[in-house]
Amino acid sequence: MIKLYSVKKTERILAEYDGWIETVSKRYAIPSTMIKAVLRKEIADIDLLDPAADLLVRLCYLRRRLFGRGTVKRRGILGKRDSSTGYAQIFAYVAINAANYALEHGLDDAAGLGLPENRRLDGTNEDDLHAMWLRLKRDSRFNIQMGALNLISAAEEMNGHTDFARCTPEELQRAFTRYNARTDRITAYGKEVYGYYLRYCGHGGTKMNAEKTLTILHLDNCPYCHKARRALDELREENPAYRGVAVEWIEEERESEAADRYTDYYYVPTIYAGADKLYEAHPGDSYEKIKAEVKRALDAVV
Repeated sequence: MIKLYSVKKTERILAEYDGWIETVSKRYAIPSTMIKAVLRKEIADIDLLDPAADLLVRLCYLRRRLFGRGTVKRRGILGKRDSSTGYAQIFAYVAINAANYALEHGLDDAAGLGLPENRRLDGTNEDDLHAMWLRLKRDSRFNIQMGALNLISAAEEMNGHTDFARCTPEELQRAFTRYNARTDRITAYGKEVYGYYLRYCGHGGTKMNAEKTLTILHLDNCPYCHKARRALDELREENPAYRGVAVEWIEEERESEAADRYTDYYYVPTIYAGADKLYEAHPGDSYEKIKAEVKRALDAVV
């Protein structure tokens, strides 16, 4: 499908809204790098189907306004009442849930969100849904703001907290995944957005920067790779300092393009710090050996 925004255009949009992203970041205590990472993915993925879906929503409500509610079917394309829209590609019902989350947790008040002060919005109410959708479509700043609040609520749901300063890389990936899908498993989307997050952190973002990042090439069905994951989890429990090290996991078969950047290895798991290979597993390596090598790699970047 034809994409509407090139990478350069996407980055220009992010630069245009950089000041607003920083404002939202400070208001809600969420790293701006996280907001930018989600926007980088969502904007670059907008294709021809997205404006078509938005048009169907417009037609649905236009028909409803002209001919009454009873003329709009509940099912089928003529009954499409919601779509992911704007730079954050957020559904109106999701934005309503995010706004209500912000109100319930004291992140903002109705005035700050520009919402009615005498009641909460209802995602099943067609008038509320339409009003929210139109605002998301027309107001890019509000759209980005609701995207940030949705990301915060996703982190709370997946990790049980929103203290982003102590989030592990896996917790960040779960939050990014939940922004896009209702699943407990970290998806390719979550991994990709986490990669953008690391990139933006390397440009002067939060405590997790490029100098405190490891890359581990692995295979899903590799027992040695499973041992490396187990070792990493144990080491982070034993030494909280290791939680500040971001780990990018690259599945060699599914993410072959990313894996092709590394050419000096044969076995997995293989651990890199930047372009430097720190460890390559070999057949017969014991769990103790793997754990010791994972620890050595962590110590190299802490």
